[in-house]
Formats: sequence, structure tokens, C-alpha cells
Amino acid sequence: MRVRVAELPGGSSVGSVLLFGELQADPLVRMHSRCLYGDALRSEDCDCGPELDLSLDRIQAEGGGVLIYLEQEGRGAGLLTKAKGLRLSQTRGWDTYKAYRSLGFPADLRSYEPAAFFLRFELGLGRIRLLTNSPNKVAALRCAGIEVTPVTVHTEPQTERARKYLSDKQILQNHDLPPLLRTLPSATTAQHEPVMSISPVGVVSRTVVQTATRIIKRLRALVDGYNS
Repeated sequence: MRVRVAELPGGSSVGSVLLFGELQADPLVRMHSRCLYGDALRSEDCDCGPELDLSLDRIQAEGGGVLIYLEQEGRGAGLLTKAKGLRLSQTRGWDTYKAYRSLGFPADLRSYEPAAFFLRFELGLGRIRLLTNSPNKVAALRCAGIEVTPVTVHTEPQTERARKYLSDKQILQNHDLPPLLRTLPSATTAQHEPVMSISPVGVVSRTVVQTATRIIKRLRALVDGYNS
């Protein structure tokens, strides 16, 4: 399968685009905001990594599609703010939206305009199937004049924190997730040791090596899959 790479308007600091195979008139599109914890470190406390994996699997199975990888870590607030917000969420039992507000940030700072512009005017797409559970992403692309059919990306949470996070997104942000998540208790998990927290400087080098090894293995597997 042929893979082409492009940059979004504004350059690589805004985001990158991967075009897989030959695009249909209404291709599968995944618009994904970078998540270092989930995508690279493979944290099980969010659904970012599993959603990206499932989206790429569906694009590969169909023989083509678009991945827009947005440089909007921490819902656009950055990695440091995200780390602080997660720490507050873990220690005080808050949802991440409340944690962000306590730090002086809106719940979500992301913009999808560059992605919408690229899809509409660079690729000339007037109709897509968007791999997402988020109504905000659907609304943003529809406002740009793109006909959007949402395709849900449901993954099974691996930890109680992940279940709580998905439940918060469903209740507070109206994400399209399985009804069973609505029955989950809202009890805090603050008494447990955080799976992800800000690491001491002394362990960074070991963590970086481990992370790089995981990323290299994943990239090799991905390339091998698309070249087969």
C-alpha cells in the first residue's frame, strides 16, 4: 500500500497528514490529537493509543484512508499542563476537565480548522467517514462544508481510570460510547498509585530508551503491514 505524507497549513508544528492507498469518494478519516502517554508510552489509563490502533486497522482493512495527526497534546494545552492536570485528577479524584479549569485553562483548546481546510481544499473531499466518538470533531468538519458520517471507535478500557475517563467524556462531552459506561460509579481512584506521573530526572534516560524501543517496534510492524 502506498503511503504519502503532507503537512497541514501552518507546517509540521500544526500537524501532519498520512494518506494511505487510493482515496475513495468518501474515505475513512481519523483526526487524532497527539497523546504521548497513550500513543508512545502506551498508557492504559486513556483510550488514545487503542483508538489510533483500531483506526489504522480499519483504514488498512479498507485499503486506503487518511490519518491527520494534530500536534495538540493535552487537548491543546500542552504536555506540561496535561501532566499537571492528570496529577490533580489522580490525587484529588477530579475529572480532567475540572483539573484543567483549576489550572486556568478551558476544558478543550483544540482547533480543527487546519484539518478541515486540508480535507476540503487540498484533497477536495466533500464527504468523509470520520473515525471518532467526538461530536465536536464532527461538528467542526460539518461547519467547513464537509458531509460527515461518524464511525464510532469503541475500545475496551483496560483500567478503572480508563473507565472513569471514558465515562467522563461520555457524560461531560457527549461522546458516543457504549451505554454500559453510564452505569459506572464515579468513585475516585486517588488512593491508588498513579500509573503515569511526572518522572524524576534520574529515570528519564532509561524511560526514553524503553519508549524509543517500543516506537521503533511499532513503526516497523506498521510499515511491514502496509507494505505487504
